[in-house]
Amino acid sequence: MTDNVKVETPAIIATGNYTGTIVRADDRVTTKGFKYKDYYITVDVPNSTVKPERKISLSKFVSSGSHLGRFLAKFGVILVPDTVIDIDCIVGRRVSFDIVNEPDNDDPKIKYSNIAVNTVEPIANIKKYEAAENSQPAV
Repeated sequence: MTDNVKVETPAIIATGNYTGTIVRADDRVTTKGFKYKDYYITVDVPNSTVKPERKISLSKFVSSGSHLGRFLAKFGVILVPDTVIDIDCIVGRRVSFDIVNEPDNDDPKIKYSNIAVNTVEPIANIKKYEAAENSQPAV
């Protein structure tokens, strides 16, 4: 059995401010057992029909002081200790953010276009997301 894959040209996006949409969220666990939430965001590139996707990763720990908690709060998610919340509720939301081009760790001549995580902001219509009515305290 073979697994044929098309070799793509890297999509380098110019450094700057962009808009896009959070299109999906995945859970990831590292080999050391650390849990992350990966949010995938399409980038609206001017004068292009292609919408490249970039990912931001946040440690999967929610409190009012954690990176993920502060990120969700920007979208109106209400963080109440000892409640369970849906951290995927922001999928489908429009956002603005900055793209930065960073060199590869192994080969500095290779650049990657990444979203600067702390620059992701919702675009208008902040909607309050509260714990589900039938949610249970966290165990």
